[in-house]
Amino acid sequence: MWVFGFSMGLLMLATVGLFAVGTVIAARHVASMWDCLDKRQRRRIVALFMAFATMILGIANGIVFFTISVAIGGDAD
Repeated sequence: MWVFGFSMGLLMLATVGLFAVGTVIAARHVASMWDCLDKRQRRRIVALFMAFATMILGIANGIVFFTISVAIGGDAD
């Protein structure tokens, strides 16, 4: 059972990693046109990237929790 949980955890972690790579690519694109943006657009983009970073960290935390709980034998039930 733990092998299934571990493999699912790795699959989910790989998915989050690919999403993070896409976010980095988007950040590089925004950085290349940063001088063309006005102050309001810059604040909006920074807030959006902070929201994505928070979401990625939350999902990664859930994946790590799931993988470790399966590896040690399940939850408290």
